[in-house]
Amino acid sequence: MTTRREREQQVVVEGRVVADFGREFLVELADRRQLVCTRKGKKQDATCGDFVEVRLTG
Repeated sequence: MTTRREREQQVVVEGRVVADFGREFLVELADRRQLVCTRKGKKQDATCGDFVEVRLTG
C-alpha cells in the first residue's frame, strides 16, 4: 500500500486509449509514447478513444 506522500509524488499524465486487452490497455501520450497500463478495480471501464489519466509508478 502506498502512503499519501508517495501518491503525491507520483506523476500523473493524460493519454488516449488506443487498444484494450481486458485488464490492460495501451495508452498513447501527447508525445506519441505508448504505455501498457493496468486497470485498478473492477468498475473503471475505458475503451478505445477515451482519454484517461495515467499514474506513472515505475
